[in-house]
Amino acid sequence: MKQQQRTMWESYARIRFPTFIGAVSILDQINKVAEILDCLVDLIEEV
Repeated sequence: MKQQQRTMWESYARIRFPTFIGAVSILDQINKVAEILDCLVDLIEEV
């Protein structure tokens, strides 16, 4: 459900604020990197 709301918001934002989408995609990339780092930390702690 959260994903659907976000998609609706992003499509609205694309119409209203094209530059805002650039910031959102950068934040998405940062979040993905943070998730990868979390996984690496978990793996290191298990060893």
